[in-house]
Amino acid sequence: MGLQQALTLALTHDPAVAQARATKAFNLGSWRLQQGAFDEVFTFDGSFSRDTLPLASGLYKNELVRRRILRGVANAFEALAQGIQQQLDSGELGPLPECIETTITIGTTVTEVHCVPNTVFIDLEALLRGYEDAGLPEAVQAVRDAWRRQLETYLATARLVAYVSRQILRQQGVAPTIEDRDTLAYSFGLTKLYRNGIQLAPQVQIEAVRDTWRGKPLDPSFGGKGVLVSYTSRMGFQLDIPLGRGGGYISAQS
Repeated sequence: MGLQQALTLALTHDPAVAQARATKAFNLGSWRLQQGAFDEVFTFDGSFSRDTLPLASGLYKNELVRRRILRGVANAFEALAQGIQQQLDSGELGPLPECIETTITIGTTVTEVHCVPNTVFIDLEALLRGYEDAGLPEAVQAVRDAWRRQLETYLATARLVAYVSRQILRQQGVAPTIEDRDTLAYSFGLTKLYRNGIQLAPQVQIEAVRDTWRGKPLDPSFGGKGVLVSYTSRMGFQLDIPLGRGGGYISAQS
């Protein structure tokens, strides 16, 4: 056995040398880990942010107009129902209530609601006098009952419309003055380092945004003294998972 072969055999089977080689390999692996010496790395990012800012003036005006329309409709039909109830309580046969004419304004658009003119006119007093002169009291009572039932139908409809308008207005609450915008974002990616030094990193991003409008107790419109400009709060995290260690980093450096 030659000298070189003897030295090789001794170094190969020497426990101290084997331990030194293992330590070197471990340190080299740790260094590569710190340097990102991996061919594939899976990345995941997640973040949540909230922006609070004053509601835009146009949106705020639309909210005020919506509440004004609901309040106007409720008041008009409540007045109509009150007039019909007074007519029913008096027992007199008067004309049917007129259609309500109104004007709806949203921004710069003005819409006018008009009644369709009547095409048939009935003189109830003349009709009742004719029945009475003809000696038909049953017909007179039938006309009075039919007219009362018609008024009761109008009364129920007017009260229903007024009630629904009040309920919707109550559900709307106060006009919002500030906007909370919540953003939830996710990002998935896979970084691939090829042996020729080219790095490919496709990514998929998902983002969800939700707007919430609410009233602000400190807003001057509610009697407060607070003035909100805007503020943002954000939190998130990033996670990198190496999928395998290869020669891409070493090849890129050589």
